[in-house]
Amino acid sequence: MAEQERSSLTRPILLIALVLPLALLAFIYLGTKQEFEGVPFQYDIQDGDTVVHTLPVFSFINTKGETITQDDLQGKIVLMSFFSVDGDSLSQTKTKVLFGNLMRTYENVDWEKDPPFLFVSVNTGDSLAVVRAFAARQESEPEHWWFLGGNQEDVIRLGGKGLRLPEFTHATPGFQPFTSQRAALIDMEGRVRKYYVATDLQEERGIQEDLITLLRIDYPEEINRMRAE
Repeated sequence: MAEQERSSLTRPILLIALVLPLALLAFIYLGTKQEFEGVPFQYDIQDGDTVVHTLPVFSFINTKGETITQDDLQGKIVLMSFFSVDGDSLSQTKTKVLFGNLMRTYENVDWEKDPPFLFVSVNTGDSLAVVRAFAARQESEPEHWWFLGGNQEDVIRLGGKGLRLPEFTHATPGFQPFTSQRAALIDMEGRVRKYYVATDLQEERGIQEDLITLLRIDYPEEINRMRAE
């Protein structure tokens, strides 16, 4: 009698085992819609209005001695950081960690597909000769990673009033050059999309994911161009 009961239960159990996975697959593919969460804008509320953080007007010099302005960043998804080479010991440690993390992100980009990504590192007060020597030691291509230097007033305007980085809150011209822990992700229109504690190794993966997400959701035409090449 017990064997008959087990035999009668075997068939429905097998049926459930076969049908349930198929039902779940049908629900996933037919009953749900895949959605990607975009990269948010960074903004302040001023007098009841939403003010998105954007790149201000600036003028810097690159390692070739060429003038670079905010207009030169248009049409690129920019990962921007601020650094010092000859700062105090704490700043030098931050510089080492910062560039170690950023370099890993840089190396994970397939540059042969010509993605519209640009790494920009702005110096906070060292001489152009020091910046040029530092850039030469980095294992990056000049067209993909720009090292800029210039007037500290422009650095303050960019890092403080433009990107709202807290390290620049009380900075005034003549400040001791320093390395900021934070980096900013800026879209093709010069709008700030996200901030990262780039000296934190755990933030590295988030940077890579957001670069891909921003490209996929906001600039699908660039994805199509890369696929076509």
